[in-house]
Amino acid sequence: MSLPGLPQPFLAKVDCGTCRACCQGTMVIMVEGDDTTLDWVPADPTDPNLVGQMALNHLPNGDCVYLGPDGCTIHGRHPAICRTFYCAGFVRMLDSKRFEHVGPKINNAVTRAGRRRLAGKRP
Repeated sequence: MSLPGLPQPFLAKVDCGTCRACCQGTMVIMVEGDDTTLDWVPADPTDPNLVGQMALNHLPNGDCVYLGPDGCTIHGRHPAICRTFYCAGFVRMLDSKRFEHVGPKINNAVTRAGRRRLAGKRP
């Protein structure tokens, strides 16, 4: 799967184990081909880059509405961003200063998990 604007090293599979950091407090934007029957809501209306975009809904505590006790409850039809997200690759991009503008949309737990994966440690 290819997502526009993301370099290939970012589009990698990772065994998340029990880590759920990217399912908590992270905005997942709808892209072409995503399941339109999922619980989408307007993305952050205060961000001019996100006007007209839709994002997966979250619970009041910041968890994705599809995050269950054992992980993703819609695995297999989850959004493209969820299927291709690789926290270590994301951290590499942030550290390279090329994608600083996306940092505030990702919580600190995701960047910590990515740094642990880069160092070869499990979450």
